[in-house]
Amino acid sequence: MANFPVLIEGKVKKTIKSKLKQTYMVFAIGIMFVFLAACSANPEKTIEKFSGTVENRDPDSLFELVVVDEDTYWTVQQANDVIGYFHDDREAYQEQLTLLHQQAQALDNDTMLSNEEGLLYFNEDGDLKVRKYEITASSDSAAAAPDHISVTY
Repeated sequence: MANFPVLIEGKVKKTIKSKLKQTYMVFAIGIMFVFLAACSANPEKTIEKFSGTVENRDPDSLFELVVVDEDTYWTVQQANDVIGYFHDDREAYQEQLTLLHQQAQALDNDTMLSNEEGLLYFNEDGDLKVRKYEITASSDSAAAAPDHISVTY
């Protein structure tokens, strides 16, 4: 009979350990879901951050906010230039915000995304991107000014 209480005590300890393991697993899974939700692209939150970076003249934050492809050249100085442009031309800034809101709404509603306008745009994944421009200059002579300059995006 002396062993009987020890066996019950061992089962209780195993049950408590099992419950603790389950609690830790649920907690870990919960943290993972919160982390994934926070990391997923949310265009409306991105627009708020974008607006804040422009209003606060914060090129470092704008530089970090934009997701660039490998072949895209994007620097803090360019982010600063974009901010300066939007401060100098408030109408262009309002147009950019309108375009971003329309794109965010299209992403939320799973409708066709029109992102062919503006300096910045959302891609299909909801990432804020900067539009790429390619500038080509051609001339008949190496010393002469270019005969033709084309800008494409």
